[in-house]
Amino acid sequence: MVRCFCVVIFVFVSSLMGGAISGHVCDTDGNPLIGATVMILGTSFGTMTNARGEYLIENLEPGNYSLRAGMVGMGERTIDGIEVFENQITVYDFGGPEIFGVYLQAVIIDEEPMCGRILVHRENLTVTDLPLEHTSASITVSGNLQRAVVRQVYGNPFDTPIDVTYVFPLPNNGAVDQMNVYIGDKLIEGHVYEKEIASEIYTEAVEEGRTAGLLVQQRPNVFTQKLGNILPGDSITVEISYVAPVNIYENEFELVFPMVVAPKYIPGNPIGQGEMGWSDPTDQVPDADRINPSVYPEGKRSGYSIDLSVTINVGIPVYDITSVNHEILVSEDNDVVSVSLEGDEVIPNRDFVLRYNVSSNRRETGILATHEDHVGHFMLVLKPEEDLSTENYFPREYVFVVDCSGSMEGQPMAVAKETMRHFMRNMSTDDTFQIVKFSNDASTFSEAPIQATRRNVNLGLAYVELMSGIGGSEMLSGVRVALGYPEDPEYDRYVIFITDGQIGNESGVLRVVRNSIGTRTLLWSVGVGAAPNRYLLDALAEEGDGNSFYVALQEDPSIAASRIRDQLAGAVIRDIVFDWGDLSISDVFPEETPNLYPGEPLFIVGRYSGGGSARVKVSGYIGEDRWSERFRVELPFHEEDNQAIASYWARQKIHQLERYLLDTGNDEEIDNGLINQITETALTYQLLSDYTSFVAVSEEVRTDEFGNNINIEIPVNMPEGMSYDGTFGSSTGGLAAESVGATVITVTDTRRLILRNVTSSVSVVTRDEVRTMPVASAPAPVVIPDEEVSTVETFVSQERDQFVTLESGATVVMLSFAVSPSVLDETEQNQLVSSILNTSAAVFDTQEEVEDGMLILRLTFPTGDGNVTVELLQNFTESSEFADEVCQAIEDLLLNEVAYRGLTIEFSLEFVSS
Repeated sequence: MVRCFCVVIFVFVSSLMGGAISGHVCDTDGNPLIGATVMILGTSFGTMTNARGEYLIENLEPGNYSLRAGMVGMGERTIDGIEVFENQITVYDFGGPEIFGVYLQAVIIDEEPMCGRILVHRENLTVTDLPLEHTSASITVSGNLQRAVVRQVYGNPFDTPIDVTYVFPLPNNGAVDQMNVYIGDKLIEGHVYEKEIASEIYTEAVEEGRTAGLLVQQRPNVFTQKLGNILPGDSITVEISYVAPVNIYENEFELVFPMVVAPKYIPGNPIGQGEMGWSDPTDQVPDADRINPSVYPEGKRSGYSIDLSVTINVGIPVYDITSVNHEILVSEDNDVVSVSLEGDEVIPNRDFVLRYNVSSNRRETGILATHEDHVGHFMLVLKPEEDLSTENYFPREYVFVVDCSGSMEGQPMAVAKETMRHFMRNMSTDDTFQIVKFSNDASTFSEAPIQATRRNVNLGLAYVELMSGIGGSEMLSGVRVALGYPEDPEYDRYVIFITDGQIGNESGVLRVVRNSIGTRTLLWSVGVGAAPNRYLLDALAEEGDGNSFYVALQEDPSIAASRIRDQLAGAVIRDIVFDWGDLSISDVFPEETPNLYPGEPLFIVGRYSGGGSARVKVSGYIGEDRWSERFRVELPFHEEDNQAIASYWARQKIHQLERYLLDTGNDEEIDNGLINQITETALTYQLLSDYTSFVAVSEEVRTDEFGNNINIEIPVNMPEGMSYDGTFGSSTGGLAAESVGATVITVTDTRRLILRNVTSSVSVVTRDEVRTMPVASAPAPVVIPDEEVSTVETFVSQERDQFVTLESGATVVMLSFAVSPSVLDETEQNQLVSSILNTSAAVFDTQEEVEDGMLILRLTFPTGDGNVTVELLQNFTESSEFADEVCQAIEDLLLNEVAYRGLTIEFSLEFVSS
């Protein structure tokens, strides 16, 4: 029997109407400028360059036009007398040094093959490096604790003083307790003050001509370093030190040093214009500009590099030393191991993750303590016996929450899908499951959790196969949906969150999780990518009484999935309490001891007075059974070593107080009380926090040329594997209305329009109706919601041009949806074919009664050499009632994966039964 089905997906591709102007915008060395604005002066026609630096402006009446090209931070150039003819394209390429007319901006040059660098130039086009010259990190591990010293070296290649701003990451569980500035060999000690006071000290010092440094915490893992009055020829080193624990799973230790701040999605309504970075503040993320530093263009990298060294001294042999993301060099001297990065030019675009094992299989309880000035601090690490009996199996309800936003496009999305497959293929038929995906909003696989039968699991796998990374990251929507189902008393619910965590409203998400998670619900987080937001992912797991695991781009996702399954299947010790005997113990953190899962140790910090020895009892429950262990603890009466324990204790106290801030319901009196406690703790222990900052000021006045300093923001690298198009869309901004006579509207993707520098409300005019939406009075981006865009898209498919007007009536703005025909390269073709075959297989595997047969799949791709038809033969089982379902699944996949690029794809399916 032969049955044929043929579907053709036609996606709108522009055709030439009137005349057009097309070409490229390049830098001084001919490299394409991505996201440059090209405008027809005196009109509202304009567009942005794509990833290849190409632009196309269509629907122009014949005549002579003035064309202006520009880019934020790169200057602009205007060309007059460009003639446009009916039904013809006039080509003009912008390039060369004449396009850059500003005093101090970024220029892209290539110094090495496939390795561009961002450099700084002046009016005479002299090219020099950015002020950040080098970063190094030296980490020493003793037992379960690490002490790290990070050094940033800055210079000034100009003949006038400069100020510098640099945004960088540190571990989210670290206590930053030292910051010093060196001018040459001269030390300027840093001190902690309340954040506002520190900022005032810094500003006043810079205005007086002193060299000063200000270190500010934006998030527990994101920090801003400011340096003022770096003189010509200076070499200034900022030295930052922190203490943090080393993660442990079973006998494997994991040390993480983050190297790059990834771009974060910013939800909410604009409330003003940012002072730095590429995002503006919103009502949900007021500091959006300070957590999203400028990013190097695609294909380019920083001119600075990083080196790192780790010394491991844990007192017992160390083996199986591996680095997840970097090549390393390892040397050993007795039981002391030294690790360093291999190579001199390591690009800081992915986290450093070091793993090693120790020679021990027994239960381990270790304690470190320090005691000075009548106050002692301790850290206890408890690892119970590994042969604990397991609980009886209880049916489970799995809720998988998958991030399908643009930052997950490409490799991260592929890793997330593979992780999902491992989870879903290992569910019991007694379990139920639900799949929630979120980007601009959240949607679900089914109306409610369904039984994990073979057919339902395969349908779920087909649903996963159709996922792609596009749009924003409205994680709050995904959280509310995942936690919103009523709990079933017959099931334990496990929420598995798979995401890179790149959002700016972390506290809003954590508040919802903390206040709405059910009593029968536990949450695990799986971080994906080269630089996931570990602060958010660790906190999600903490609020959900679960654990966090991470999967790098080149790692096997089954490892994380297997570890989570092992923890769910093993004995969970809950309701843990300590009996400290005769020891005088106080202020123990965490205050509520978390669940203890197989393979995980328990970290406890606290304070004590006096000292002494006691038999300590720890107890809890495994299922309904009582569990307990006893061990001896000795606390010294006086101990000057291990002073890092005191800093780490204070950091944990601050963390606990920050968690309480999520509970207050914005009660101002309670909030202020908690903030005062955080501030007092940070000042007492000289720690960085949300409410305190480090500042260092030179005693001498070093310059009288203050007031006109050039302020340079150091761009950061894009994390390895993160998609520019997925993260930023096809363009990232526009020109101000006053500079071109009209407001420029640009398209980031098919779901979102961004308007910049609009100072009144905006009317979106479609064929059917006019909708008006308010806009903040300050210049800021405005995102038109999806429900507005759906009408715009319908209108565009009919008319091509969309008009948007300012209510003042002063300006009419035209938005041209010109789409250049796209093609698929060989890799993209192979990926699409693989996705279609997996989708077809997953649909067919849902059948209970099947016939043997063969699937013949024919695909016609647009390529650079014209259309190419590919025919694939694959043995399958076939049942007639599922043929239409296969076609629909493939059609949905094509629309999700390639339609937004302006592609026309034809495919046909032929089933031949045996």
